[in-house]
Amino acid sequence: MLRLETKGAGTVEVAEDRVIIMPKGMIGFPARTRFVLLPHRKEGSPFMWLQSVEEPGLAWVVMNPLLLMPGYRVRVCEAELEGISPVKPEHLKVFAVVNIPPGAPEKATVNLAGPVIVNDDKCLAKQVVLKQAAYSPCHPLFGNEAPQQAA
Repeated sequence: MLRLETKGAGTVEVAEDRVIIMPKGMIGFPARTRFVLLPHRKEGSPFMWLQSVEEPGLAWVVMNPLLLMPGYRVRVCEAELEGISPVKPEHLKVFAVVNIPPGAPEKATVNLAGPVIVNDDKCLAKQVVLKQAAYSPCHPLFGNEAPQQAA
């Protein structure tokens, strides 16, 4: 078990086999390659924490983009999944990074253009930049509807 100090959940213990390796890190943070997904402290929340194992203060709020946009589709070629393949579609999970401005949660946005793709079977992940112009890196989290609760 790993004992981690986290940004959003305090001290937690996580099984070693839950550590997700991101060979190239998150965009802008290439040196941080080991992460865990932690539930948000509120039960039923659509949000999770993508927490760095190496740096306690480094974590992102993430969510399943389908909860915000049911028609959301990630189209990437095999070369874009380099480092986390081979990938079977049933082992893929997609997360979008949520940006919550300090003191203004009502202005939160979701990066639909730069999802994190996780290969659950191999505990590998990669953040990709989609070439699909339909998705914004600053999609409003709150608009017509708030995100649904996790099932």
